[in-house]
Amino acid sequence: MSILTLLTVHLLSPPITSDREVAPVEIEAPAEASPEAAPVASPQPQEQPAASDATLYWRDAPAVAPPPAPPPAPKPQARPDRPIRWRVDIMGSLGGAVFRDAAWRAFDYNRSVLQYGVTVRGDTRLGSGRVFLGGGASFRRFASRGDLYDNFSTDILAREPVGFIRVSVAALEGVDAFAQAGGGVSIVDVHVYSSSTASQRAFAGLAEGLAGVALYLPKRWLARRGASRLTGGLELGAGYTWRGKVDVRPQVSTDDEPIPTSSAGLGDLALRGFTWRLGVFIRFQ
Repeated sequence: MSILTLLTVHLLSPPITSDREVAPVEIEAPAEASPEAAPVASPQPQEQPAASDATLYWRDAPAVAPPPAPPPAPKPQARPDRPIRWRVDIMGSLGGAVFRDAAWRAFDYNRSVLQYGVTVRGDTRLGSGRVFLGGGASFRRFASRGDLYDNFSTDILAREPVGFIRVSVAALEGVDAFAQAGGGVSIVDVHVYSSSTASQRAFAGLAEGLAGVALYLPKRWLARRGASRLTGGLELGAGYTWRGKVDVRPQVSTDDEPIPTSSAGLGDLALRGFTWRLGVFIRFQ
C-alpha cells in the first residue's frame, strides 16, 4: 500500500475518542459590590512624631542617666553670740528744770527753763548677772532773759560740766532701769542792762540724782544679731538738782571812767529744783 493511500484513509476516518473526558470548567465573573455594603476602612498611616523629638532617633539607644545636680552652696555661718561685757554711749539730750526760788522771776516769769546737753558714758557688767556699773561725764547749758522792775533788762546763762556714777539693771534685753548720782560746777553769767551795763560771773556747786529707764534695740532685732556691736535708743530720766546760792552782784562796766564804781548786791539766787531729761543715744557694745 502506498503512502498516498494511507494518508487518504487517515484523513477520511473519524477521530478516536479517549476513555477520559475533561469536564469543562466554568469561570464566574467577579460579583459586583453591593451599594449597601459597608466600606472597608483602609489602614491610615499613623502620625509620626515631630522631627524635633530627639527620642525618635534615640529610642533604641541605651538610656543615659542625667548628671547629678551640684550640691547646694553652703550657707554662711552665723556669727556666734557674743555676750555683752561693756557698753559705751554717746547721747544728746533735751530736758527741763523747775526753779522754785522767787528770785528767778528777775530773769524769767516762767519758773521752768529748757536745758540742752551732751553725755558720754560707759559701764561694765558685774559678773554674769544683769547689773552694769559705770559712769561718765556730761555738759549742759540753759539761758533765759527777763525784765527787772520794767527798768532793767536781764539775762542769765549757765554752763555746767558734770561727772556721775551710774548703775543699770538689764531687766529685759532692750530695757534698762538705771539710777545715777553726780556733781559738778555751775558757771553762771549774769548781765543787767540799763543806762550802763553790769555783768558778773559766779561759780556754784552742783549735785544731782536721776533715775529712769532706757529703751534700745536688742541684738536679735539687728542685722548681725548676736554679734552686733552697735545699737541705739531712747532714755527718759527724772530727779532733783541742787545748786549753791549765787550772790547776784553785777559789776558796772567803767572802762572809760577813771573812778571805779561798785555795784550793790541784788540778793541771792538759788537755781534748785526738779529736773527731767529725754535723750537719744548710740551705744557701742
